Amino acid sequence: FLFVFIFLFVFLFLLFVCFVRLEMDNYDEETRVTEVVLSGLVALKIIKHCKENIPELVTGQLLGLDNHEILEVTNCFPSQSDSEEGDVSPEDYQIEMMRHLRAVNVDSNTVGWYQSTYLGSFMNLSLVESQFHHQAQIGKCVVVVYDSARSTNGQLSLQAFRLSSSFMKLYKEQDFSPATLSASGKTHADVFEEIPIKIQNSSLSNALLYELESRGATKPEAQRLEMTNSQLLEKNMEFMIEWSEELISEQNKLQYHYRAVQRQQQAQSKWLAERKQVNANRRRKGQEELPEKGDESDPVWKPIPPPSQLDSILINNQIQYYCDQGNQLFGASLDKHMIANGLSKK
Repeated sequence: FLFVFIFLFVFLFLLFVCFVRLEMDNYDEETRVTEVVLSGLVALKIIKHCKENIPELVTGQLLGLDNHEILEVTNCFPSQSDSEEGDVSPEDYQIEMMRHLRAVNVDSNTVGWYQSTYLGSFMNLSLVESQFHHQAQIGKCVVVVYDSARSTNGQLSLQAFRLSSSFMKLYKEQDFSPATLSASGKTHADVFEEIPIKIQNSSLSNALLYELESRGATKPEAQRLEMTNSQLLEKNMEFMIEWSEELISEQNKLQYHYRAVQRQQQAQSKWLAERKQVNANRRRKGQEELPEKGDESDPVWKPIPPPSQLDSILINNQIQYYCDQGNQLFGASLDKHMIANGLSKK
């Protein structure tokens, strides 16, 4: 009977594990996004909203449809700014806006949000918190980031990101200790997933563009031929240096924690040696021995909590982004310089 009971228990446990894994696979399958399709009107509205509020950083909501693994963004509206906040809370403002959109038969399904940035300075805790809450509630949800500074060189800078499923689990548990990260094998590269963006226009918009092109109404973009703005390169390097200093500060915090743990272990060894000496004397006197395990109320035995490595992960992510961005800026400038040099020789 005992053997049958153990067999049934093991069988049910394995069945439960398989069920959990299947549910997680289904969750990953249901929340996977491979492409974000923006209508041209939505892209223009995002750019207009962000440019009109420079240097203030703004946010807004993305509305559209979930087409299997493709998110189709068909509309958007700006979030309530701090100067506009009054008796209406941001949540009530969003609900009221979506109610008005439904009244005029416009897609009112939230598929994400957007925000502006300056030279890619967006990988911070605020964005992670907002995106985590969006993905936890909606599942298929992205954040679109528009960089107005990089777009000044004639190249549109629109990127879509979402948090990876593995990072969502870590953030839900709120355990970013060095031991947990080392055991999970997760690095800063496992935080964000970049989703490719495709801008799609309506047939009427495409017809208008072809007509304008045939009439010669559009002029060549000479702005693209200009050398990369040196100010962008300088700012990119300044930000990289600043975040490198922040990373050094976070590493110093971790080293201080390790030194504190080492000092505590030395104090515990000293306390234990003294307690053993006391117990040896008490045994000789026939007295009851004292416990050789300390109380956690004593600072010597109270565990020292490790510092969270979430800030370090995000800082590493930000530095990596600046490195990639610097390579793009330097590469574009070098290509233009070589073209200009070749033309000048002719």
